[in-house]
Amino acid sequence: MKLPGAQPARRVAAPVSLVDVLPTVLAAAGLPPAPDVDGVSLFGEIPAQRPLFAESFDGKGVIARALRSGSRKLVRHRGRPLALFDVASDPNEAEDLASAASEEVAARSAELSGWVQAQEGRGAGVEISPRRPSG
Repeated sequence: MKLPGAQPARRVAAPVSLVDVLPTVLAAAGLPPAPDVDGVSLFGEIPAQRPLFAESFDGKGVIARALRSGSRKLVRHRGRPLALFDVASDPNEAEDLASAASEEVAARSAELSGWVQAQEGRGAGVEISPRRPSG
């Protein structure tokens, strides 16, 4: 991110997420961090090993959720078995490691489920329906 009159733009090596946008914009505006926001400002130190969560939606709701921690990424896709990838050595996610790492898959799946439950408790994680034209 480059802003007028701010520090020169820099590349962030650690994985980041869309949840980091709000804290970054607030920091750029000189405002305090928002309470109960999961992200971090990209102007500060970014923990390299923090878990990052993601969701994908279609017209019927959530179709996939993922947890990335370090170089590993667990994917829970509706109607498919859990998949585990090492995105550092396999950025295209072509080699599923889940069958050879059942304990890791179970632990990451429990962490992902905990995040989903926490989001639902915060009023997030609501199923989104497509907008229907009126008339």
